[in-house]
Amino acid sequence: MSKNYIAYGSNLNVEDMKMRCPDAKPIGRGVLENHELTFRGKNKLAVASVQPLAASPFNDRQKYVPVVIWEISDRDEDKLDYYEDYPKLYIKQYLYVKIDTGEEVRAMAYIINEHYVKKHVKGFGVYGKPNEAYLSKIRKGYEYWGFDLRILNNAIEQNNPGRF
Repeated sequence: MSKNYIAYGSNLNVEDMKMRCPDAKPIGRGVLENHELTFRGKNKLAVASVQPLAASPFNDRQKYVPVVIWEISDRDEDKLDYYEDYPKLYIKQYLYVKIDTGEEVRAMAYIINEHYVKKHVKGFGVYGKPNEAYLSKIRKGYEYWGFDLRILNNAIEQNNPGRF
């Protein structure tokens, strides 16, 4: 059985998705409205997540996150669960995304598991900068899908004001 999956971070990278999820097929580009891209964790170890704007300490951020919707198989989902360290580091949440055809689709996203990280990962509650290898995968995805790199760069800068 297949389902829709929302990619907003390293899984925007088509080459990695082909290796990790061989059955995955892109459905289209879209926007996750009233959400923002964040990086959570210590500097050099932070990972991507999305959060509703109401939960954000940053009031002047972008009002949406560009995403790609993939159709994934059960086997792909199992591999993503492992990659995303589900259900420890990330949990699954179903969200609605407006795709480039104008249609709104329901899809699953991996979101930071706040309860786990606050309890088990020292310093993880902070906003930080990802390492360069991880960030490079996300950048390649943004470039491939034609997303505005300013959104990614703003997320990094606002997580780390004055650290560049």
